[in-house]
Order: sequence, then structure tokens, then C-alpha cells
Amino acid sequence: MAAHLHGIHTQVHLDIQESNAKYKLRADSHCRQVLLDIVDLVWVVLTRDRFPVGEYNKLRERKIGLCEVLQKINDNAYHIRLPAHLKTSDVCLS
Repeated sequence: MAAHLHGIHTQVHLDIQESNAKYKLRADSHCRQVLLDIVDLVWVVLTRDRFPVGEYNKLRERKIGLCEVLQKINDNAYHIRLPAHLKTSDVCLS
């Protein structure tokens, strides 16, 4: 009885792993990796959570425009040269 239940548990575990692998393959087909170099220009748009408390207004312009990449932290994070009037972190995720 215990061996039979162990066999069923192993088969279910393998089926779940196979299903997860198929899901990951389908989900990853929609993603693309964008790698930036230093001095590349990127288009910056700030989201609501990037504004300091009390300064967000839904009618305020959020598109900053082209900004220069200053430093690459890793494949997903970069230091960006933002305009001086913005009081937010200069680390952006791609």
C-alpha cells in the first residue's frame, strides 16, 4: 500500500514539473531581454510610485524623455541621468 502511494506521489510530482515547464516555455516566449550599454539613451516614464509623497497629480506629465545610462548595475538595473528637478532615485529597472 505504501509503495503504491509513493508511486502515485512520484507520478503526480513529475506531471506537475512537466506542466510547469510547459507554462514557463509559453510565458517566456512573450518576454525579451534588453541589455543596455553605458551612454545609451533610454525613454523614461515615471510611474505613480516614483513620485515623492504629495507631489503626484494625475494630470502631471510623467514622460521625462530620453535619458543617458550612466552605469550598469546588473542586466536588469541601471543608473540613469535624470533631470535635476526630479527628487527620485536614479536607479531604473529595464
